[in-house]
Amino acid sequence: MIVTPGEDVDGPITVVVEDPDLPDGKVEIEVPVNGHEKDRDDNGSEETPGDDKTTVDDSNVKPVDPTDDPQDSGVKVTNPDEDTKVSATDEDGKDVPAEIDENGNVIVTPGEDVDGPITVVVEDPDLPDGKVEIEVPVNGHEKDRDDNGSEETPGDDKTTVDDSNVKPVDPTDDPQDSGVKVTNPDEDTKVSATDEDGKDVPAEIDENGNVIVTPGEDVDGPITVVVEDPDLPDGKVEIEVPVNGHEKDRDDNGSEETPGDDKTTVDDSNVKPVDPTDDPQDSGVKVTNPDEDTKVSATDEDGKDVPAEIDENGNVIVTPGEDVDGPITVVVEDPDLPNGKVEIEVPVEGHEKGRDDNGKTTTASEEDPNYGDAVVVKPGESKDSKKPFGEKDVPADTTITVKAPENATGWEFTNDADGVITGQAPSNEELAKQFAELGEKDWNKVVEALTPVAEPNVDVEFEYADGSTDRADAKFKLVGQDGKSILDPEGDADGDGVSNKEEAEKGYNPFDKNSKPQDGKPAPAPQGPADTGKCIASAVGFGLPLLALIPIGLATQLTIPGLTDFVENVSMDIERANAQIQKNLGMFNPETAQALSQMNAQLRKAGFDLATVGAGLAVIAAGILAGTIIYDNCAPGDAKSSVKVDSLKGSSGKTWTSSKKDQK
Repeated sequence: MIVTPGEDVDGPITVVVEDPDLPDGKVEIEVPVNGHEKDRDDNGSEETPGDDKTTVDDSNVKPVDPTDDPQDSGVKVTNPDEDTKVSATDEDGKDVPAEIDENGNVIVTPGEDVDGPITVVVEDPDLPDGKVEIEVPVNGHEKDRDDNGSEETPGDDKTTVDDSNVKPVDPTDDPQDSGVKVTNPDEDTKVSATDEDGKDVPAEIDENGNVIVTPGEDVDGPITVVVEDPDLPDGKVEIEVPVNGHEKDRDDNGSEETPGDDKTTVDDSNVKPVDPTDDPQDSGVKVTNPDEDTKVSATDEDGKDVPAEIDENGNVIVTPGEDVDGPITVVVEDPDLPNGKVEIEVPVEGHEKGRDDNGKTTTASEEDPNYGDAVVVKPGESKDSKKPFGEKDVPADTTITVKAPENATGWEFTNDADGVITGQAPSNEELAKQFAELGEKDWNKVVEALTPVAEPNVDVEFEYADGSTDRADAKFKLVGQDGKSILDPEGDADGDGVSNKEEAEKGYNPFDKNSKPQDGKPAPAPQGPADTGKCIASAVGFGLPLLALIPIGLATQLTIPGLTDFVENVSMDIERANAQIQKNLGMFNPETAQALSQMNAQLRKAGFDLATVGAGLAVIAAGILAGTIIYDNCAPGDAKSSVKVDSLKGSSGKTWTSSKKDQK
């Protein structure tokens, strides 16, 4: 059989012989062609002359220099045509000139202000998804870094803070570099610092941008440095600066100690199981600095009292008894403790919580009174707790004893037959008075002093008919007008638009909406009497008891001998009584009202208030009659009274007259 392959043959050749005598009517024979290979395009038949596809080779990409010279990027385009386009941009999105030369090389001209790397984009319908992107490095540049200063704004450089080199400072009165550095500080940049007690630490930014702090010998490290500036993330940056020899969360300056009045504390870290015997045993609970206010008690799981005492070393000793049902709950009560008490569970050997280990069933072992979460109350409001036994009635013949927490000044707590505790919260006025009496600007100390008022914890005891006992805590939480805790530093208890902490630290009252910082105005400073000696002499000269004439606030300011003990013991009851007496005087003639108003206005600037004066009707009447003279000699500066009151007539018809003349 003879074949004529031809020059454009693509071997091998398949010869087919057909005949009815052949199996299946035909035979196929493969004839090789010299130099050809099966399944290979040996004659170029699969190519489309004049329509070759465009491809991109990025296997040899090479870095370019940040210059104005055209440079080969190492990207090569094969078969570019009129549909092929090339472009390039740097990391700032700035266009970079790019072209394909006659050999298919992509040439770019980076420029001296380029921010590398450069992204080259080759577009052509033949390419996958119509385009290919290739990243071309720039020598000396790094991806995601500002290599050309394009992110800087000349004349308006952003303020930044570098805290990578923070270094410890010494607890001395010497100014020291904290290692914190501020770049481009301006008039909007502020720096402050506080130690672990919340005490202000002097801080400043020197001419080189270094944050300099003066820790002081009484510092409690570490120190928190705060740099504020609109350019910073969230407007500020906080950096912790260690203090040599100090440790975080440790009292390094003794600020938590009160000499001569050490606080009572309870350590329950070493609680140990006791045996169910009649022997006194150490529970592992230790009380430090117990005093006459410290009480300890214990009950088992049946609510039965377990004898407990604090020995001379502060150890809590319990006598479980053979019929105890463990575990035992030890309660240590003291005004110094959080919420006035601490409860500790002491295991009993061989006993299990929730199991009847002594074969005795009592009401206490079956009941579990619980008041749930704290009841939220606003100043002046009254709220009820939940029922301690849920929907069930209080067990018959149960005696309920409510123990109001100490130092929850202004609160009143009562209970009903269902065990519901009603808490009457102090008013805003009472809170404002309590804050004023503290005389404290340090917010941490304000929180410490007012926590018993903000979060009172009422201890409720239940004694059942079978003699077993239970106890539960009814918790209350005092919130301001904004619904936040009155001790939330960012809260606004009085609703005047200024945070609690800011008001306190600037010398204003966070519970008095009429007392708040004014832009550009400092807190008012109390003024003393124009002439202290003359002030006292004038008051005493009326021949009346000294306290009848001198406002309590004035006596406090002047520290008059013999009055100190009285002033220190003035109670809220007296103040309320005085207020009621004034309401009942019936003295509302214009001259008297004007005199009283002037006296109060002037003396209030000095920190005094005649509203707190007086121990009875006669005292107040005499005080008002003498008012013009006291006012003239005790008012701040040169203020003089324009009103003279010679006599005063009350609603009863009785008239009081002055028995002395003005003595100056």
